[in-house]
Amino acid sequence: MQARDSDTSESDPAPERAVSAAADAVPVLRPTKEEWYGGFGAYLAAIRPLLDQHGAVQLVPPPEWRWEPRALAADAEVRPIRQNCFGRGGVFQAVYEQSQACSPPQYAKLCAAMGRAPAPVQLTFGGDEAPAEAWAERVGDAACQAAEAAFWRGVAGCAPLYGADSDIGSLFPAALEHWNLSALPRGPEDDLLQEAAVRMPGLNSPMVYLGAWRSFFALHTEDAELQGLSYLHSGAPKQWYIVPPAHAARVRRLAADVCASEAAECSHFLRHKQTLLAPSVYRASNVPLRRALQTEGTFVAGAFHFGFNHGPNVAEAINFATAAAWLPIGRTAAPCSCRGQTPFVESSSLFQRARAAWPERTAEWWCFVCACGESEGVTNFDAANSHPTGEQFECVVCGLWGHVGCYDGYAERIAQSGAEAELHCVACRDAWRGGDGRGEAPRLAPAWRFTCVCGKSEGASDATVAAGGAAPTGRMFECAGCGAWSHTECYDTYRGVDDEELPSRMQCWRCARRGAAHGKAKGATRGATPGRPQGSANGRPKSAAPARPKVSAASEAASKPKAAVVSPRAAAKRRRPRCGLAAE
Repeated sequence: MQARDSDTSESDPAPERAVSAAADAVPVLRPTKEEWYGGFGAYLAAIRPLLDQHGAVQLVPPPEWRWEPRALAADAEVRPIRQNCFGRGGVFQAVYEQSQACSPPQYAKLCAAMGRAPAPVQLTFGGDEAPAEAWAERVGDAACQAAEAAFWRGVAGCAPLYGADSDIGSLFPAALEHWNLSALPRGPEDDLLQEAAVRMPGLNSPMVYLGAWRSFFALHTEDAELQGLSYLHSGAPKQWYIVPPAHAARVRRLAADVCASEAAECSHFLRHKQTLLAPSVYRASNVPLRRALQTEGTFVAGAFHFGFNHGPNVAEAINFATAAAWLPIGRTAAPCSCRGQTPFVESSSLFQRARAAWPERTAEWWCFVCACGESEGVTNFDAANSHPTGEQFECVVCGLWGHVGCYDGYAERIAQSGAEAELHCVACRDAWRGGDGRGEAPRLAPAWRFTCVCGKSEGASDATVAAGGAAPTGRMFECAGCGAWSHTECYDTYRGVDDEELPSRMQCWRCARRGAAHGKAKGATRGATPGRPQGSANGRPKSAAPARPKVSAASEAASKPKAAVVSPRAAAKRRRPRCGLAAE
């Protein structure tokens, strides 16, 4: 990573050389071509110390990263919000009004009517240009300070329009392979959000932001404490103010003190994205802020921030979650529930989906979810002092860990069978094995159940369909391990494969990590009739007769999953990580 305006010596580590000269500026990084193309997750892992220290970094892509952006469609529908701001003494609350939908050219004309910061800009909105001079030279410090002073001086006296959160498609070309916000790489070393079952605009798919002079983004952290990545395609700069992670708790307390009525109504009121505190408020409380002036063609990656636009611009942003950085904080993220609008991302669900999709690359991962509720969601990426203690086991179906003592009869079964004991977590025992989770009396198992990596129709069964519930649709298969049904097209291995070419033994995501099916395995049904599981009109799938694999005694013993009666921490020590994501 090359330095910009750095005075440090050549012997200093690269992240230190990358820090900007201004004392309150975030690091401005200029990665080399090799670093930029070396992998999204790999580069983020390399700069993670800077993100942890400063809260954000600004990225200037190498000159080799050249591409033609897609134009905003002239008929795209933008729904700008009118940002009414009230307050005094540097403490402001915003009230947003939904404005009439308009096209990008119409929005550009509205932006021109609102004026602009002291420095001139030029911006193209779908072929309609705002009449102003171009940014031939980067604005100087004096112009930036004038714009900043003008913004805070009039923040409560204006009502700008902001085309925020516009789900109108990405401006990145589909063919762009690296750092394409519309196609962030999947995988355990990259963005876990790409493993989510559904598309979530702004979280795992980008949204476009059409800025105007004085339009702002209020103080907030990203949903579920995710990291954010913003790219400024064109136009006037964005002024960012970033809260360093070490001072995040102080800022939350400060905001609660000066916005007491809002904090009394909702403890997570900052997630409403309606609070603005001027830099003077932070200075008066001796709370440091970091700054970034994002210019066109650059990225800003950060989490806890606020800021404003210097004039008309077009930006695009998305959230991302890398395993090592997000899983430890994502499991404790609390959504705002008072308005029912804050997205929630379950860390343990993403963890399991990543393990199911990449079993070899996540072999060293573990996650703890027990019936007792203690240490919920703790993973190998959490600090060692937060790891669960006591005798533990690994569920042979989903791979989650739990306390042996929290499940009746598990200690006795381990004493009898040792490592051969098949133990299940409370969720798998209830859903797939007919047990009650803690007692010994099994329930009558349903004729069929449905579970899929996509999360749709989860838990559907013959009982729910008989009671009037919707049956799952699409091409399906029956898992050879547990007998659950899943969508064929939701699995990369099976997607697009003709029925005749599908393997005779297919596994759901819960059983995929166990390798070959073992014990009482059912023959998989290939090419089930689209519309519902193959079978009669009531939605009951045909179940093949139980067939035990023909294996020798030695190979059968080797194929059985072992109930590891050790802690996840001890198991991690026995296995050296191969993917570079070791426990912290």
